[in-house]
Amino acid sequence: MKKFLTVCLCVCLVCTVVACGKKTQKEGNEDTTKKAATEKTTEDQDLEKVTELEKEGDQITFGEIKSGLNFKAKGSKVTFRFEEIGQLDNSLKMVFSLTNTSSGEAKEIKISGKKDAYTFKNLKKGEDYYLEVYPTEVASSDAELEKIEKKNSSCMLLIEQ
Repeated sequence: MKKFLTVCLCVCLVCTVVACGKKTQKEGNEDTTKKAATEKTTEDQDLEKVTELEKEGDQITFGEIKSGLNFKAKGSKVTFRFEEIGQLDNSLKMVFSLTNTSSGEAKEIKISGKKDAYTFKNLKKGEDYYLEVYPTEVASSDAELEKIEKKNSSCMLLIEQ
């Protein structure tokens, strides 16, 4: 059964895709430190929820994306598909970059703006990968960049393994 992760695509000057979490409170007095050590961090709780949802085969929606998406390859290929490619503003010539975190090997695919699915092949099953989406051109002004970010923040990206 194919599983999908649904993520929002938010284009920044260097925009990337990840499920983000927050760390717990900083050190305080000894009691607070002991309490924090025994409690699970928000990031740990979020990861547990993701794992539970993956086991159930549900779609997972992440809000605004702040960094990159890390995932373990379940097969030899992964496909990234825009739900509605017509909503994408690709005036800054974006690319998908997929990096094997253990070997450092990186692959890139240019996003055309017309094609809605992009597949990376020859992945090593069980290896960890890191996906980034970033522009190859610079916006002419901050206003233009904000306009592009606003439009692209509503684009949904499906990840199929």
